[in-house]
Amino acid sequence: MKNIIAPIALSMMILACGDSTADNKEPGKLNSEAPVAGAYVPQEGDLALKDGKLMLRKDNDWKAADEKINLSNGAVAGTDGLITKGDKEIKLQEGEVITKEGDVFTKDGQKVDNAWKNVNAAVKEAGVDTKKAVDAKEANNKINAAADNATKKIEKTAGKAERKVERQAKRAKRRVENAADNK
Repeated sequence: MKNIIAPIALSMMILACGDSTADNKEPGKLNSEAPVAGAYVPQEGDLALKDGKLMLRKDNDWKAADEKINLSNGAVAGTDGLITKGDKEIKLQEGEVITKEGDVFTKDGQKVDNAWKNVNAAVKEAGVDTKKAVDAKEANNKINAAADNATKKIEKTAGKAERKVERQAKRAKRRVENAADNK
């Protein structure tokens, strides 16, 4: 009898608990996907970007942030999801979370250990790309100026050639007329 009761009790407990991944669309959830094992669970005061708006975790629910929010690490979160800390910036992506302490988590709940360091690398890379773009624009301007100068020289040369041909044509016409008059 004991051998039968234990499996039945275990089966009833499993059925009573239900499938925790079947429907994860409870109010206050940022996304409806099943949580990843070991993933960060948003806490009171955390911020996330949802539908392009900064959301604040308050009273176990996500509420739209109406104004900038100061984080304890000195960072300031704008309502568009742009987080600034000194001269560094992080733009939250859809579903990402930043804690009130300034820790960043992916939409899967995995911590981004070097989020602020990556910003420096991205800024440097953007600076290099900007310089390349400026250099390319300057090169393009020089190419356009050279093309304009070449076009002007061609037009000038073509004008000279056209006038020379016209003069030669007039001379030839006069010779023909003079030859006809002499006959």
